[in-house]
Amino acid sequence: MQKWRKNILKKNKKLLLMVLLGIVFAFTGCGSGTDSGSASEDKGNDLKTVKIAASSATAQLTECAQVAEKLGYIDEELKAAGYKAEYVGFAGAGPAINEAFAAKEIDFAFYADFPAITAKSNGVDLKVIGVANSEMNYGLLVSGKSGIEKVADIEGKKIIVTPGTILYKYFVELCEENNIDMNKVEIVNALTDAQTVLASGDADGLISSLGGTKMYEVMGLGKVIADSTSNLEQASGFVLAGRTEFVEKNADVNKALLRALNRAAKYAQKNPDEASKLMVTEAMPRKVVDAVYSYNTGFQYFSPELSDEYIERAKKVYEFAKDNSLLGGDVKLDELFDDTYVDEVLSE
Repeated sequence: MQKWRKNILKKNKKLLLMVLLGIVFAFTGCGSGTDSGSASEDKGNDLKTVKIAASSATAQLTECAQVAEKLGYIDEELKAAGYKAEYVGFAGAGPAINEAFAAKEIDFAFYADFPAITAKSNGVDLKVIGVANSEMNYGLLVSGKSGIEKVADIEGKKIIVTPGTILYKYFVELCEENNIDMNKVEIVNALTDAQTVLASGDADGLISSLGGTKMYEVMGLGKVIADSTSNLEQASGFVLAGRTEFVEKNADVNKALLRALNRAAKYAQKNPDEASKLMVTEAMPRKVVDAVYSYNTGFQYFSPELSDEYIERAKKVYEFAKDNSLLGGDVKLDELFDDTYVDEVLSE
């Protein structure tokens, strides 16, 4: 391995582990309970505090929400409504956020639609009022030592994928699309230790978020040979969800956050290069950002609209979860996904 690759591996080992831990939990969900207000009043001024969860230990927002936060749009819009944001990070992502919702510790969260659906199925009263990315994509990376050249070659190979997650949904769909007998693929449940497992040859490939697989590719650990950008029915969404009681009592806050997202989406659509720069972090370098969004730099998927196209994808996520006994009960999606506020914002 070339010296620069060794240096990249060493530098990014801890960062990548954090990213992959987030991936494991961001696409799973649990929790139950009821809701009540958790927004608090700032004693130092007239602004109330709205607590917003992020799917990372550092409370770093992602997708369109990250652009909106870095451009100051969230602060501006919330201030106009008499609020300010307090970001709360969750290393456990989806499940941890659902527990915080159930415990009435947060008001909103930017996270994947899969845990939002599972939370609702377990009695957490949520509403999804918009999206920060309606096209969250996934990929298949294979090791250079695996001998895999095309997707059909994974039969007889060992693939890292976590059962019971949205990642497994993509794996199933990928197998169906390529006429692969899933019984001939050995599943390795080792996403959080994927780097070591791949490097040792104990696995031949990895199913993960497109960002996760592209990070590995940049690090020289393999190549991405398939991803959901070629079939967006396999994608899912990154949403803005809020506790129902808070949402129903605070329309001004709902619309403030959605206005911020809409402004950020329009900015990204007009300034794709600048928007990409804003999404660069230590854990997500520019090469990875570019690789993730290169399939469509128009950023139309950053619009907060709960479009019919997106809702159809969300239905597929729900059906997968239900068919695989991952839900606590049935979910009425027309109650979970509430477009009242985003439609008002988009019509302004």
